[in-house]
Amino acid sequence: MIKLDNIDVIFNDNHNQTLHAVNEVSLSVNKGEIFGIVGYSGAGKSTLVRVINLLQKPNFGNVMVDGQNLLNLSPSQLRQARKKIGMIFQHFNLMNSRTVYGNVLYPLRDSSLSSHEKAQKIAQLLELVGLADKRDFYPAQLSGGQKQRVAIARALANDPHVLLCDEATSALDPKTTQSILKLLKELNQRLNLTIVLITHEMQVVKEICHRVAVMEHGKVVEQNDIVSIFSHPAQRLTQDFIRTASNIEQAYDAIFNHPQLAAQLKHQNLFELRFAGNNHFQPFISQLYAKYHVETTILYSHLEIIQHQPVGHLIVILHGSDPAMVDAESFLNQHNIAVSRLNALQNDNYYSI
Repeated sequence: MIKLDNIDVIFNDNHNQTLHAVNEVSLSVNKGEIFGIVGYSGAGKSTLVRVINLLQKPNFGNVMVDGQNLLNLSPSQLRQARKKIGMIFQHFNLMNSRTVYGNVLYPLRDSSLSSHEKAQKIAQLLELVGLADKRDFYPAQLSGGQKQRVAIARALANDPHVLLCDEATSALDPKTTQSILKLLKELNQRLNLTIVLITHEMQVVKEICHRVAVMEHGKVVEQNDIVSIFSHPAQRLTQDFIRTASNIEQAYDAIFNHPQLAAQLKHQNLFELRFAGNNHFQPFISQLYAKYHVETTILYSHLEIIQHQPVGHLIVILHGSDPAMVDAESFLNQHNIAVSRLNALQNDNYYSI
């Protein structure tokens, strides 16, 4: 559905300094998929998503959407192609002088539909996003979540194949964020809508995305399906995002910021274990002792369901001889349990090695 090939976006600031906002990024999004792009501020993710509908033209690369290279289209052809690419934003971008009905009507102003057909379509869209009773309200009379629902209805007015979401939940409280994510997931399933979701929150990605790309300094540093990312993250940045989304960050803080406990752990064999899938519901900890006489002390454990699969994280101390520890790590890796050795630092922080 979407294929970005070697995308470069370069800006020059007022001091004639060059900024490589997007640097040789290639990725593909399948039809009917919810694809997340996550990164901290300045990573280039919002610039990248605007390349998909050519709101930002790349300096280099190709942009394929629904079988068309958008860079090869004439202005009129591009306008038609953009109608099939809806977009919603962090701050909704509604027209305050128009009612809910008027905001959703706006993208249909050049449509060949009759006035009656437009009215029917808008009624259906407002019903779809749960705002049928708010058609005559103005944006100032709506909550943040309701404003975003209007923005979603407006983005769907031309029956798009793709919906781009640029930090669409960042201005919302957690409960409202959940309701918007639930709506996006329902739209994805009901309409077979391809969604590209830009965010700096891994929790949002975890909720609804099928796959995710992690960006840093304009580059994609890692991409994979969501279960693999959470169970076997390869990059340190990805690990940091996951720890925040899985409450592991709080566990580390509680363990390593406790003066007495941190002091005791400085010379221990500390590990983080990560696993996914139903096949891991086995007594692997007891097997470590039975096979290698390696004892396990569990400091923290967490299990959650992501994309219908259990994903688990543990922080443990492993006790055993050096040869037994090598064998134990090999055993865990052979059973697709990711193992990261941890060091506690003198300032009571931690890092993986």
